[in-house]
Amino acid sequence: MSGSLTFRVLTGVESTPLLLLADTMNCRGLPVLQWHTASHLTRCEGPGASSAGPATTATRTPTAIAILFETSPEAFKEGIPTSVRAGLRIVDLRAGVQGAPHRQLRTALEKLSPQSRASHRPAPAVVIDTASGILVCGTASALCRELRGLLDDGLASSVTLVVHRSLAGQSTLATLRSVCSAYLELKVVASSGTPRVCSRLEIVKASGKVVAEVCELAVADYAVSVIRSGTSLEGADGSDDGSGSGHAHGPVSSSDKSGGAEATASLPYTLTEEQKQGILSGSGQGRIYYQPDDGDDFDEEDPDDDLDI
Repeated sequence: MSGSLTFRVLTGVESTPLLLLADTMNCRGLPVLQWHTASHLTRCEGPGASSAGPATTATRTPTAIAILFETSPEAFKEGIPTSVRAGLRIVDLRAGVQGAPHRQLRTALEKLSPQSRASHRPAPAVVIDTASGILVCGTASALCRELRGLLDDGLASSVTLVVHRSLAGQSTLATLRSVCSAYLELKVVASSGTPRVCSRLEIVKASGKVVAEVCELAVADYAVSVIRSGTSLEGADGSDDGSGSGHAHGPVSSSDKSGGAEATASLPYTLTEEQKQGILSGSGQGRIYYQPDDGDDFDEEDPDDDLDI
């Protein structure tokens, strides 16, 4: 479903300067990250990318830079078509880094694409296979500042970061989400015993509006396709599965269908008409029932202002 918002975000059609991809132990985000990177390379490199010679490939400004903390370069390249690998550079940081790890991101980008700003060429897209390698020696706030700095200084056109929800913790995840323009959460849900990969996307529009979409994905052979999408899917947008996830951090637009569902939903402390009549008709139990009307004026900021406290 190429028309879905999730598909447009992952293929780069929908601009998301800072994308946070949250996965779980049983639903890794690496295949999605590889497909996201390959889509960017395919869109930017074009069909003639494979014609570049070795010398040109070695000295050219990269289209995408993959910074790897837990994935081997060989394994990452397997998910990238050979025809567009010429535009990819890989920074292997699995052996660890010296000093503040988030600062190494800037150092690596300055070395790999020093001529981007001088030649006014577009800065490369940056993908990071895990935030764990950075957060082990640094704070989430420091990482957020560095990621924003990479974008503001023109060292990266976009940054996509994978975070393992089971390792990050709720506070760290909330800090990272606060600076992201898009958040994509992956999880495996079961329907009639059949596991499904579902995603929940939250994207902040330029107007500040937050839009959400839930999709069922097919992830196989380093390719991702959207089977179906909507505002909700059975089991896909339920409660937290205990791996540090939260819900939307802003208002989410709803369709007419979902708005109708909200209008007919029963509230926990509101009586139905039948329950009201049963109480008023006298069932042997004393009870005070208050029915607010349109003339009531509730002051939520100071509900006790009439008491002159």
